[in-house]
Amino acid sequence: MIDRIEILRDGAAAQYGSDAIAGVINIILKGASAGGASVQAGQFNTDIEGLGKRNDGGNIAASADQGYSWGNGSYVHAGIEWRNRAMTNRAFNDPRLQYLAGDPRESTARRDTHWSGDAATADVVGMINASQNISENLQLYGFGSFGRRDGRSTGFFRRPLQNTQVVARIHPNGFLPNIESNIDDFSFGVGAKGTAKGWDWDLSQVYGNNAFQFIVSNSNNASLGLNSPTLFDAGTLGFGQALTNFDVTREVRVGGKPVRLSSGAELRWESYSIKAGEEASYLNGRVPVLDANGTPIRNAAGNTTIALVGSQVFPGFSPADATDQSRTATAAYLDVESDLTKKWLVGAAARFENFSDFGSQATGKITTRFAPTEKFAIRGAASTGFRAPSLQQSFFTSTATTFVNGLPVNIKTLPVASREARLLGARELKPENSVNLSAGITLQPSKNLTVTADYYDIAITDRIVLSENFIGTGIVNFFAQNGFTGLGGGRYFTNAINTKTNGLDVVANYGLDLKANGVMRFTAGYNQNKTRVTKVVVNTPAQLGNLNETLFGRAERGRIEVGQPRNNLVLSGSYERGKLGLNLRGQRFGEVTGRQQLATGTALQVPDVELGAKFITDVSASYKLLKRATLSVGADNVFDVYPDAITDLGNVATNYSGQGTFGVFRYSGLSPFGFNGRFLFARVAYSL
Repeated sequence: MIDRIEILRDGAAAQYGSDAIAGVINIILKGASAGGASVQAGQFNTDIEGLGKRNDGGNIAASADQGYSWGNGSYVHAGIEWRNRAMTNRAFNDPRLQYLAGDPRESTARRDTHWSGDAATADVVGMINASQNISENLQLYGFGSFGRRDGRSTGFFRRPLQNTQVVARIHPNGFLPNIESNIDDFSFGVGAKGTAKGWDWDLSQVYGNNAFQFIVSNSNNASLGLNSPTLFDAGTLGFGQALTNFDVTREVRVGGKPVRLSSGAELRWESYSIKAGEEASYLNGRVPVLDANGTPIRNAAGNTTIALVGSQVFPGFSPADATDQSRTATAAYLDVESDLTKKWLVGAAARFENFSDFGSQATGKITTRFAPTEKFAIRGAASTGFRAPSLQQSFFTSTATTFVNGLPVNIKTLPVASREARLLGARELKPENSVNLSAGITLQPSKNLTVTADYYDIAITDRIVLSENFIGTGIVNFFAQNGFTGLGGGRYFTNAINTKTNGLDVVANYGLDLKANGVMRFTAGYNQNKTRVTKVVVNTPAQLGNLNETLFGRAERGRIEVGQPRNNLVLSGSYERGKLGLNLRGQRFGEVTGRQQLATGTALQVPDVELGAKFITDVSASYKLLKRATLSVGADNVFDVYPDAITDLGNVATNYSGQGTFGVFRYSGLSPFGFNGRFLFARVAYSL
């Protein structure tokens, strides 16, 4: 359904609103053009050191679209696509004890119990785009989409000996819990545009809604004991947004110079909700830890231990977590652009926004382009941006079980206004502000070669980030003393830092017409960027300092500064001759580091995850079988490249988990190209 994609690299908050501080992507849908149909199938074919050959992640997709036109340019274009992707698994065997000491089942216990890779998904999506010309000066239009995705991923395997999490009578051999998702998404837009008294105008109304339901399967709520179900509805997240826009444009002459004017207004309404899950997914049943016979286990002092609360892997949203929030925002903008000379263009824009929950802000932009020749131009822009905290950042809450040194910890993401977050020093969120400076050149040294280079400098103040995970023993005791039992840690969103991002984008395109021998095209793209935290604007609250915790520490700082590649190189080439087409693409991903938060009060420190630069190569070939049918085959990551493996595999004897959880997870999710290996595919496309 996509005809083309347009990218505006300059900061555009003054024209498009608060989410455009670094630019805008416009997706242009197909109109009256003809459509087609395609079917693609593929799977991963890889050889992993220590695991051997794997053929998994089978992927099949089928799509069709068609456009129709009539009258004076009116049209409708519709499309539908179905996709099904199987899961991949790159987890290694678990060397730890699976059963309690002395259990004879240990000698025959399965070790391939974990999962690490792509989730399984099944999707169906559809879209329609239509336009009806009423007259020369009036056009009605509309578009809409729907999508349904069912997914399944997993958490950590719960070993039988983890009796605070496993109800032995239900799962005598442990269990691998699933997080299943049911995602429904739809949107529609209607509008009218035309001309009146020299002005081009456009009035539109758009609404979109998304619902994300969490289902936990193959699990249990150990605190319910034998009464625990194994399937849980853990709750649903919802988000909706409605936009009303009115825009006008025209060109006037001022002093003999053309001046293009654009202005408009927007009314936005958005809502965010959390719907509680079923009671069993979050309830504390207060059942003590049970043995395989259903008898409470007692310690040497004769006391029982209460099992962990909630459905394992993802405790459900409780009624206390449930929320239904909404807000409105209004905005107006003015954009002016003029050619002062045939070679020099200048422009300016200003926007005023008012949020019902965060007040008002004005932003602005100036831009210029100078082209001394047809083959060379210089451009530059400076803009300010404003971004109000999202409803999700203000009100999202969730409890997830993670493992620290092999031990389970329930960590809760806390709404900033909650009592738990305020106990840890959370403050009300405030908007982010930004300044974006950019400059670039475009040149065409020859008829076949074009080059663009752009530099950008983006400074953001009061940037909203997640705090560190507060998981120390002091935190657990602190929560318990204030009436929050069973909570092993917490975190929240906070305006903690100022950042600056500098970067350079260079793109070159070269085409070569070989006449009867075909056509060759080459593209090279390079990006170099650096993001650094220039200031930590919020000091660690006294409540956390007293508990030896840090609000924004080494791990979260590393996520921003070195958690993504600082450089990226893309090289691609294509060759077409008659019915044959060949494509070769290579991409180099720069180094990535996953910094670890330094533990307090212990000499045992987990080292950082260091992933070196890697070069990934994709190849494909196509051949026109018939006049309208094309067969394509190819391989992504044809040389089966993996990210650097984790070498710190831990020590079972000392219960030191290492970076890879005792060697179970040897490839980090920080890898910018994943860790699935080579993917082979074939596709048949038919154009109508």
